[in-house]
This record gives sequence, C-alpha cells and structure tokens, in this order.
Amino acid sequence: MEDLQDRRIAHLATALDAKMSTVFDKATAVLHIDGRSTSQKGHAHEKRSVVHGKQLVSLNEKVTKVTERCQTALQDSASTSSASTRKLRKLYCTTQKQWKRTIRIDRTTRVGLAEALRTKGWRTCQADEETGTCIGEADVCVGIIASRRVRDLGPLVVATTDSDLLVYNNISVLRQHPRRKSSYSLYVQDEYLPTLNKNRPKVKRGKKAIKRVQVLTPE
Repeated sequence: MEDLQDRRIAHLATALDAKMSTVFDKATAVLHIDGRSTSQKGHAHEKRSVVHGKQLVSLNEKVTKVTERCQTALQDSASTSSASTRKLRKLYCTTQKQWKRTIRIDRTTRVGLAEALRTKGWRTCQADEETGTCIGEADVCVGIIASRRVRDLGPLVVATTDSDLLVYNNISVLRQHPRRKSSYSLYVQDEYLPTLNKNRPKVKRGKKAIKRVQVLTPE
C-alpha cells in the first residue's frame, strides 16, 4: 500500500509541476500547503466532516443508480435509444461531479506532496519544520505573512481559489478564469472592497442589520 501511495504522490507532483511551471516561476513562488489541524479550526473541521459524510452518501446513491441503469441497458435493447443514452450520460456527469466534491487529501499525502514538489525545485512554506507544511490552514499562514509584509513592497499576490483570502489585509488574489482556463484575473483589494461595501444587500426594517464587510487581520 505504501508503494502505491508513493506512486500516487509522485504522479500528482509530476502533474502539478508540469501545470504550475507554465504559469509560475519556481524562483519566486512559494507553495503553501495545509498542515495539521489546529484547535481553533475544530468547529469548522467538524462541519466539513458532516458535509463530507452527506456527500459520500449522495455519491453512493448516484453510483448505484448508474449501475442499475447500465445493467438495464445491457438487458433491454430499448434502453439503448438516444434518449436513454442522453439520460445515462447526464447521470454519469452528475456522478462524476459528485465524486470530485468528495475527494479529500489526507495529512500524509499533503506532507508527501510537499516533499515531492521540493525535489522538483519548488519552494514550500515550512512553518511546521517537522512536516514541511504550513502550521494549520494555508490561508491563515498566508494572511500572517501578508500582515507582516513591508508596505513599500506592495500587496502579496496569492494564487488561490479560497475566497477567505479576499478579505485579508495586504493581499491581491490571482484567480483562474472559470471558463478560459488559460486566463487569470488579479483582484486588487483597494478596488473590489469598496464595490462589495457599496453593493451589499439592504436589510428590511425590523431585521438584524448586516455588518459591513471588514478586512481581517490575523493575530
């Protein structure tokens, strides 16, 4: 099993290296990988575990349905019509999306991946010297680094899909375009925060007021 796990990590590291090398420079980029869970995030992890459990149940139901449809199609020639084929293809795509949502990378894999990427020339955050990863979640680690960054150097540019980093101080977020995968957009905090504050939803009279968007600074 360990050999299989090592091969999977090596394959993943090779794929990530090939993809990231087309966008980022190994000499300047630093990869931040989630470390071991912290007690402060305990409640969030519990909620995620509950959601993950529900996702697994939903995935199991969809896989069962796909299997039954396939068996029916093999036994009944009428089930191979174009309409039945379209329904089966749609169900398969839905199942595939559900499967992707249930994927979780455990701590052992993250540590192994960090080590494999370092052997390929990438620098990783080694705040946790024992594992060679961040201490706790990567977004908090990046937020702390950004808060200590000298203002004259400008905001720290972070490539991420984590929306939490949009509200940390001194950070500009680089995100991949949802449709044009080869394009990226840079979200500069001074530009999008005023827009968020201006367009925040209005609260009806008698209901609890919605707090204004605030920029968070980790302690």
